[in-house]
Amino acid sequence: MQYPQDRVVSANPVDWTPHVLDGQVNAVVQIGNRVFVGGSFTQVREFDSATVQTRNRLFAFNATTGRLDTAFVPNMNNEVRTLLPAPGGQSIYAGGSFSTVNGATNRILTRLNTTTGQALPGFVPNFSARVLDLRLAGGRLYVGGAFATVNGQQQAALATIDPDTGAFDPYVGLQFAGTQNGGTTQILKMDVTPDETRLVAVGNFATVGGQNRRQLVQFDLTGPSATLADWDTTRYTATCSSSFNTYMRDVDYSPDGRFFVVTTTGAYSGGPPRLCDTHARWETYATGANLNPTWINYTGGDTSYAVAVTPQAVYVGGHFRWANNPFRGDAAGQGAVPRSGIAALDPVSGIPLSWNPGRTLGVGVFDLTATPTGMWLGSDTDRVNGEFHARLAMFPLAGGTIVRPPSAGALPGDVYQAGAGGTDAVQRRSYDGATAGPVQPVGDGGVAWSGARGTVMLSGQLYTAWSDGKLYKRTFNGTAFGAPSEVNLYGLTDFATDMQNMTGMFYHAGRLYFTRTGQSSLYYRGFSPESDIVGAQRTTATGNITGLNFSRVGGMFVNGDKLYLSDSVDGRLLRADFAGGLPVAGTVVAVSGPAIDGVDWRQRGLFLYAAAGTTAPNRPPVAALTTSCADLSCTVRNTGSADPDGTIVATTWNFGDGTTAAGALAAHTFPGSGTYPISVTVTDDRGGTATATATVTVQGANQAPTADFAVMCTELACTFDGSPSSDPDGSITGYAWDFGDASGGAGQSASHTYGAPGTYPVKLTVTDNSGAAHTVTKNISVVQNTGEIQFVGLARTSGNQQTHSLTVPAAVAGGDGLLLFLTVNTTVTMPDPAGVTGWTVVDTQDNGGVLTKVWKKVAAPEDGGDPLSVTLSGLAKGDLALVAYRGTGNQVVAAHESANETVTRAEHTTPAVAVTTPGSWVVSYWGEKSSASTTLAPPAGETVRSAQSGTGNGRITSLLTDSGGQVATGTRSGLTATADSASLRATMWSLVIAP
Repeated sequence: MQYPQDRVVSANPVDWTPHVLDGQVNAVVQIGNRVFVGGSFTQVREFDSATVQTRNRLFAFNATTGRLDTAFVPNMNNEVRTLLPAPGGQSIYAGGSFSTVNGATNRILTRLNTTTGQALPGFVPNFSARVLDLRLAGGRLYVGGAFATVNGQQQAALATIDPDTGAFDPYVGLQFAGTQNGGTTQILKMDVTPDETRLVAVGNFATVGGQNRRQLVQFDLTGPSATLADWDTTRYTATCSSSFNTYMRDVDYSPDGRFFVVTTTGAYSGGPPRLCDTHARWETYATGANLNPTWINYTGGDTSYAVAVTPQAVYVGGHFRWANNPFRGDAAGQGAVPRSGIAALDPVSGIPLSWNPGRTLGVGVFDLTATPTGMWLGSDTDRVNGEFHARLAMFPLAGGTIVRPPSAGALPGDVYQAGAGGTDAVQRRSYDGATAGPVQPVGDGGVAWSGARGTVMLSGQLYTAWSDGKLYKRTFNGTAFGAPSEVNLYGLTDFATDMQNMTGMFYHAGRLYFTRTGQSSLYYRGFSPESDIVGAQRTTATGNITGLNFSRVGGMFVNGDKLYLSDSVDGRLLRADFAGGLPVAGTVVAVSGPAIDGVDWRQRGLFLYAAAGTTAPNRPPVAALTTSCADLSCTVRNTGSADPDGTIVATTWNFGDGTTAAGALAAHTFPGSGTYPISVTVTDDRGGTATATATVTVQGANQAPTADFAVMCTELACTFDGSPSSDPDGSITGYAWDFGDASGGAGQSASHTYGAPGTYPVKLTVTDNSGAAHTVTKNISVVQNTGEIQFVGLARTSGNQQTHSLTVPAAVAGGDGLLLFLTVNTTVTMPDPAGVTGWTVVDTQDNGGVLTKVWKKVAAPEDGGDPLSVTLSGLAKGDLALVAYRGTGNQVVAAHESANETVTRAEHTTPAVAVTTPGSWVVSYWGEKSSASTTLAPPAGETVRSAQSGTGNGRITSLLTDSGGQVATGTRSGLTATADSASLRATMWSLVIAP
């Protein structure tokens, strides 16, 4: 992972990093406050200790103190080449050429617990040869190396596997084949853009998917399988030294993914245009074949390995001795800048920055890792910045340097003419792009400006090319010139010749543009105002364009997207559009001149004033986004976002539903179907922001409806209601009924009369607006009343529990009368029954420790066989009894009386009750709490429906009887049940059920 650092790191490494005493460091990653290091070493010691500790090719330490982790001590029997934090931050992938981990067989690639160092079970990939690099993207683990098969599947060099199990994933189906110069087809290094849409890989290969892609390939990762991006170059087809089967060494995307940098070895091999021993910047989203790099830095024949790209610098490491050295091999050519084994290049121009810690060379730097606090270096030598840092060093951000693009002035402003009219005079005039002000003389500061050959002013410093082939800079405050200081050209005689013949010069985006006497071209060289280093190679930007002959240029400056040029022949000031680093043909116009407004623009140096301390105005970034949605889940990327003069360093998302996220890539699941405005805001490395919004419409995967219905029956005639059915994400459009007797119906409600009593399986199938269906079946019992009350059935249970449950007798039919009795041995809260609902409380009696509650209900046709329960507020011994009768009226209970026992005795008598309806029955119930009673003897002449006794102390003994037939109207006297012991704690009930 790249971190968008805001400055060039300090050249002075921190003092507390551990020392790796043998082998080399290949990989450094940070997870939280711990750093993990992999390589070929076996011995490590802390920075302030002489004690050597064994660490076999992998170890961890504290990222702020450098103290070694004594719990994470895995034992790898061979080299670790690459490390990658696994999802979740609790484990780490390690790849290389090892065959055992902690003494157990574990080949090539493993996943280790970051606390214990133990291999995670279940992650068991099988690669046929060494693994050299790893990346995560799109829920896949990308593996690059020298293997030919993965888990028995033919897949050379690059493959994807499941990051949790290691199972082969066919996403990268394109085959790598061939080599650059013999050896094994392999991927050495790769990287993935932050938005996970592109992967770039370098290594030893000639074709990918049958297409020529020699040593370098870019993949498009946005489809159902990886495909070749419309991106290709032939610049790495050339042969470098035959000593190397591939001269590729590393690759890294910029933090915003807009470009990547490739490092190579290969020996000098003749220098340009070959890309041997170079660092080269490539634009990620360029398209087509035969692409060329944006810039190239030559080392002069020395190898580069590691590269890390940050917004402020491209850090490179190897065993090179110089940068900016294209013209000599194994020696300093003209322009060569000393850089011993490590350098920082300007991301815009590739010119070396002044950062120059140096290191002992050895073989090279094998890893550079940017973190939020600095830059980690892993190598095979022990001196960095003149200090002892064995194979591992960390350059902190603290104390580093912020590099800002210099200001080259802006209109409206003052335009200066040094050596005006071929004299030594300096003059200025105000200019707003349309109108020039009067001439104002400026003292020449004792300088013979007639010898100037071009001038550029950058943030208070005036750079001047002279006829003697030297470049000087001096301060200038608009009126007074400071003392000159010669810019070190490091022997760049080619540029000295350019300056001797120069006619105009300007600076733009890391380049010094210039024209030469008698030459019909615009040239440029890379230039870093931070280090004052001039690029060794001269590039032709363009030849003459319509309306503009570069052989007549007498001075130039750029303002925004406009290039201004003076004509040395007739003194006119011309203006042309300037885009992509080039003047635009067909846009040249004359805006001032002797024949236009009386102003003569001929001079030796033309420049805009740019005050000290100013920087180039920040051009805001451009925000763009892509969305991909499935059901309610969307993946969003900042693909297309870009910063024209820097790097995007932060991306935030607003999903339009009150939630946010950060990162170039984010995933979000919306709470429901609908249309949402998704906004992305990008921030560049100078604080500029831009926002873009896209509207997405998401529709959840259709959820099936739920069928349900209610039913009411009067004897054999039933009415069915399907309105309890529901659809969670739409509407129900169809109702189909099967009444269980070979007849059916349609509609939300339906009526049906059965031909005979019985139990029928009634089915309701509902269909929603998306075509999904669901069916529910309920057994419906219907009866034909005889006009007399009949006993149907009983269910009961007892025990010491909080939830008391039973099942309604299966013979219960719609319209039957149900009575439910519950007696418990303590005062608790008794809610209405669950499962079978629709109960009405008849009454409650509480006799100081024995509590009875009675409910009634007219049975629904589907109640028979259903479970019901009463969950108390606490644990209690209790007796739950349900009795069912057929032929009762809609009230079920026509009258009732209840009483508590008032005297301690064995005989308990129910209260008298009035019977007013002929044909009525009387139901009697006794509930007693006692530690001694075990039975209640029923009164003579009663039909016993339930007699039950619990166990232990304070148990409940109950008795339920009925008259077994009709009773006479009038007052029905109480009935006495006799217990086998005396008790005060009892309740007695008389209930009249009428036809």
